[in-house]
Amino acid sequence: MPNMISKFFKTAVRAIFPTECVNCKKTLEETDVPLCNECLSHIQILSGFYCPSCKRRMPEPIYPCHPENKYILAAATSYALPEVRNCIHAVKYENLRNSVVPLANLVREYHRANVEPIILKQ
Repeated sequence: MPNMISKFFKTAVRAIFPTECVNCKKTLEETDVPLCNECLSHIQILSGFYCPSCKRRMPEPIYPCHPENKYILAAATSYALPEVRNCIHAVKYENLRNSVVPLANLVREYHRANVEPIILKQ
């Protein structure tokens, strides 16, 4: 019974305040992810790592081009993409906490594709 009441209120709130994609502003149907499928499809997961000094791409973080660096850079996707920027903006400035879900999924997929294989090699 409490689940049915919760579902009713959630449906009523969505009818009054429809959920919009944080990027293209299309109305979203029954989803907790704040990006529509079309906007999600535009986000590409990057591969590899980057030197913090020269920003050169490194396929593996084993041989840095500047050995004096104590760390390397990794980016799950391009922050220049409006879909990504709008998600970050929604989390930081609009307090839309569910906007962190697609960002977390990107980081998880990046880690799965780029970091785990290196860990498993060792």
